[in-house]
Amino acid sequence: MCHIWWYNCSFRATLLQESHAEAVKNAIRGHRDAVTGGYLLKLPFTTIFEYLQAVHKIQSASGPLDMRLAQVPKMLAVLRKEWAPTAFCVSFKLETDKEILLEKADTALRKYKMHAVVANELSTRKEVVILVSESGKVSVYRETDQSDVESPLIKLLVEKHSTYIMEPNA
Repeated sequence: MCHIWWYNCSFRATLLQESHAEAVKNAIRGHRDAVTGGYLLKLPFTTIFEYLQAVHKIQSASGPLDMRLAQVPKMLAVLRKEWAPTAFCVSFKLETDKEILLEKADTALRKYKMHAVVANELSTRKEVVILVSESGKVSVYRETDQSDVESPLIKLLVEKHSTYIMEPNA
């Protein structure tokens, strides 16, 4: 029997479904081997757009641009149902329209059975986010001495996770 323990404490341990454990172990082992062997190139960047940004501008003489994007499947349902059904799961919902943000966060909470959804509006995402959970909605603000909202958000999520692992039937 093969399981991967995500954490080990006296309360409860979350384990990965046995059918996926070998693939995850191989991925972790491969990452470790790449790091220790000096084969992993770490590129620091803040956003995927920064990483993919072209060095040169697009030439207007080359004609019109046509971009087609392919949709990718949502994996949150698979994560909750198959990969790690007892793990504490948090998803993120980013919207440009604040009128639909909380509605979509509530939908994601129910549809994907998340424990919490971090709802953030594109224009204010570094200042304030809203943590949506079954127990309600909590606004999390950037601390005045911080450049972004991550520190207070992480503190709140750690509290929620600690409560979750103490629950006997979670």
